[in-house]
Amino acid sequence: MEFPFYDDPKQQIESDYAPDAIKDLCEMAAAFADDYITQKLIYKWIEDEKDHMAWECQYLNYIEKLGYENFLTAMM
Repeated sequence: MEFPFYDDPKQQIESDYAPDAIKDLCEMAAAFADDYITQKLIYKWIEDEKDHMAWECQYLNYIEKLGYENFLTAMM
């Protein structure tokens, strides 16, 4: 499996941002209703993914509001 390399932070954040991921993970958790341990792990994964997506959304909003060049300057 080959992973993409990004030298542009905006491109990396945009490619990783996947709002449908939470819905997919919830469906996966429902599929494991009879396996408490696996379902609990998936719920933990969902919480982590929500935090990660909030972070990505926050930074995409910064880029939109500040402009990309100003965003990069602010991150230095």
